[in-house]
Amino acid sequence: MSVDSVQPSRQIDQLTFTRFVAALSVVYYHYGSGIFPFNYATLDRLFLVGPISVSFFYALSGFIMAVVYTQKGGGPFDRKQYWQARFARIYPVYLLGLGATVLLLDPQRDASRKQLFSALLVQSWIPGYPMAYNYPGWSVSVEAFFYLLFPFLITAFAKASLRKLSLTALFFWVSSSMVHVSLSTFLPVKPSSVLFDLLYYLPCLHLNTFLCGMLSGLLFLSHGRWLSERRKLNVALLIGTLALIVAVLLGRQSLEHLPLKLALTNGAMAPLFLIFIYSLSCDRTIISRVLSARLCLLLGDASYSIYILHVPIFLAFQKVTASYHGTLSKVAVLHIYVMAVILLSVLSYLFIERPARSGLKRLFQHELRCREKIGETAPSVG
Repeated sequence: MSVDSVQPSRQIDQLTFTRFVAALSVVYYHYGSGIFPFNYATLDRLFLVGPISVSFFYALSGFIMAVVYTQKGGGPFDRKQYWQARFARIYPVYLLGLGATVLLLDPQRDASRKQLFSALLVQSWIPGYPMAYNYPGWSVSVEAFFYLLFPFLITAFAKASLRKLSLTALFFWVSSSMVHVSLSTFLPVKPSSVLFDLLYYLPCLHLNTFLCGMLSGLLFLSHGRWLSERRKLNVALLIGTLALIVAVLLGRQSLEHLPLKLALTNGAMAPLFLIFIYSLSCDRTIISRVLSARLCLLLGDASYSIYILHVPIFLAFQKVTASYHGTLSKVAVLHIYVMAVILLSVLSYLFIERPARSGLKRLFQHELRCREKIGETAPSVG
């Protein structure tokens, strides 16, 4: 396999809706605890899994990146083009969410530094700042770290055998998980402490999930057809893996009583997530046809806006509904809010995110053409 600098035609539509489900679980994790139907313990444990859903995003991101940028017969990887594409993809809505949160929140201590680190997407790299302003942005800061590394990682991956890559990814996953488990088990980790920020928000302690996702994407490109042709086997694998994920989520409280604290948010769930992602990517049954319906694709495409805008929307929603305090039940307020988040996020995707991405890409392409023209007209020396 070789690295391609151009987006390939391969599209795995059935994965798109999973992003919506994960993003929605983050919204309910932040604002749905104790409110119907999440006042039932089973639904609470199953759906209020925000930090674990973020880990799923990292696994999915690594998988998709590897599939998108690894193609047979490709040329050298254009790092600048890649970084520009990533910037155009994430930054417009990210900046909208950050700006709206800054405007809606009361002035904070150390505000200028928090705003600077958040604007530069480095808040999760620095203890004390991951939760600055629009706190879901910490995971986008982690993704930015992955994006910086990805051109070098995918180039190295393309030169190595799958066996060597598998062993390397396994070693990195085990070793980084052991670091997290050891520190969180044997040291006093208090929320908002430096150690807590390092263990749960530092990008390098989530890199194992992203790397495993990349490996899974490469395995899909090279061996996915075999499983795709065995539909019954793949459906059994898909359902079985989903059942295991549900079992782990339902049994989280029991796992907390183990002598060692498992890193469910920092890679422990990665193998199950990636088997699920791999199997769903290979699916050619009605499951994929349903998940590839236009509404599912639209909701999946809007998932990034849901994730990054739900906090400022909540802050605005609080101000708007303050006069109705006592009139509406908590259940009504929660579900009206969630519907507002979904609607506004779809509008954000259609009229802000997508146009801004296209506009930035045209701007970058125009800059490239200008530089090429300057190079063509420059006098040669020699």
